[in-house]
Amino acid sequence: GKMRAEGFAYPNDRRRTSVAGELHANYETHSAEGLEQEAIEVSIGGRLMAKRVMGKAAFAQLQDRTGQIQVYVQRDVVSKETYKAFKSWDLGDVIWVSGRVFKTRTGELTVDARDIVLLSKCLRPLPEKFHGLSDQETKYRQRYVDLITSEQTRKMSS
Repeated sequence: GKMRAEGFAYPNDRRRTSVAGELHANYETHSAEGLEQEAIEVSIGGRLMAKRVMGKAAFAQLQDRTGQIQVYVQRDVVSKETYKAFKSWDLGDVIWVSGRVFKTRTGELTVDARDIVLLSKCLRPLPEKFHGLSDQETKYRQRYVDLITSEQTRKMSS
């Protein structure tokens, strides 16, 4: 593509140690205190499905093939440059996060990001309305779009 021709390539040296489903399965029952003591470092990768920025910190939802996990991003932890970049990323972009597993005050399992990297831009914006695609062939080809945009499909395939 054009970006590659201009010498832009996505970092692909990032390795995943975990997937969302596994994190929930392994740590959902742990107490907040327990998780803090264990200081479990993980690396995950997936699609940015939601982003809530509140000044110097933000929450994001990351989706991989096994489900979703919440990510907490703090400007003073990841660096000002990284945080600024993160704020400009779009839903659907594929990102890589490494950090520690913890639980928020409301008990939600979350990864406290130490490092966060954009792996690939979502070149097609996610469809505004997801009423299902009619043409069967298109449906298979765009199944990934369907998967990341349709709760119903997700429930059916799990």
